[in-house]
Amino acid sequence: FAGSMTLGTAEGGSGGIIVRGATAILERSELTIETGDLVLGNGGTGTLALLEGGALRTAGDFIVGADGLLASFVVDGEQNNVTSGMAVAGHLRLGMGADVVQGAFDNGGTGAAGTATIGDGGPGLLIISNSGRFVAMSNEEETHFGILTVGNAATGEIVVESGGELQADSIHLGSGGTGVGTLTLRNAMAVASRLGVSVGDGGDSANLTLEGASTVRSASLFLVGASGGAAAVTLTGNSSDAPAQLIADELLGIGLAATEATVTLIRHATVNANEIIVGGLAPGLLAILEDSVVTAPTTTVRAEGLLIGDVTLPEKQSKGADSPNLVGDLIVEEGGSVRVRAGSTPAIRVSGNATLGGTLEVEFADEAGLAAGNTLRLLRVDGATTGEFAEVSFPTRSAEFDGDITVVDGELVLAVNNPGTPLGGEGEGEGEGEGEGE
Repeated sequence: FAGSMTLGTAEGGSGGIIVRGATAILERSELTIETGDLVLGNGGTGTLALLEGGALRTAGDFIVGADGLLASFVVDGEQNNVTSGMAVAGHLRLGMGADVVQGAFDNGGTGAAGTATIGDGGPGLLIISNSGRFVAMSNEEETHFGILTVGNAATGEIVVESGGELQADSIHLGSGGTGVGTLTLRNAMAVASRLGVSVGDGGDSANLTLEGASTVRSASLFLVGASGGAAAVTLTGNSSDAPAQLIADELLGIGLAATEATVTLIRHATVNANEIIVGGLAPGLLAILEDSVVTAPTTTVRAEGLLIGDVTLPEKQSKGADSPNLVGDLIVEEGGSVRVRAGSTPAIRVSGNATLGGTLEVEFADEAGLAAGNTLRLLRVDGATTGEFAEVSFPTRSAEFDGDITVVDGELVLAVNNPGTPLGGEGEGEGEGEGEGE
């Protein structure tokens, strides 16, 4: 087809195309737009289905949901070992003003575009499932980069599940002032192969969620809270053998210019980065919870940064194990904070060296059962420790709390003299802890 094609141009009108079937890769049913753009839904309803090896090839943009009530496409299935596929030389724009806009790559269906925006002024949802795959990549001449934006001045969402794959030169969640960007991986993978990942890039909010044996990887910077509203990354794996993984080949920065930035390893999760910085320019939080491990040559907690460790690790308690959950060196600068939940094993164990400063906040795994004479392990450093925490607080206990903190064989240990009473909720405890010993 020469020129642009639009399906669903008038209010109340509708248009749809089904492309189906293939006997071989060069003998497949294909819709080809040789010049111009393909538009689904521009006042009416527009739909496109590429099924059982059917294909789309367009030299221009593919616009889904310019206006109207509904616009959607699906790329699904295969025939004679030929999977359904889509190749967009220009810009895939999913959601520009229509009420309901959705795209799907399912059952091995594949798609590629020069660049892509999901939620581009209007709501948009993209689902990649059952070994489906979508790629936004630069062309051979590199006249442009494959930039994937989710939530540009609108709500955009991508769900990748059941072996689905998402790849782009760079991935940006939540931009354009009012953008809300969400990317969810469920036993799936997302890769930014050249220019990095930004979770929170000037929009209202951004969320990246990894569930099960999922992986997100950035070949460059991985920034959480680059600018805009709250930005959150959450990882929950299946087991130690099938963790949720975040991999940053360069810096993982948490808290740059957004109102709030968090990375939370809920359980069975790993983070691997070349360097980690928490806080410094804006509030940032890194939480290492159940059976999770953070690995980086250096993890630095700067002003407004907070590192959280939790002793309630089922695997540690059941096996009596005490392996590092922060692999590398730890630096806590002035204005930075470390919060630990004290118990029978250290809430944080550092495999390398530690330079301490800032504030240590101590909570307790057994708040109700805390008693005078209890000795609790807070933090362990396998290497050398320099400096000490400038302040120690007990925000969950009453003002009567009293205890002594000492360093024994590289481990911070708290001996409880007076447990006080637990506070009903989070508050500013005024209990006292004395010294860190030698």
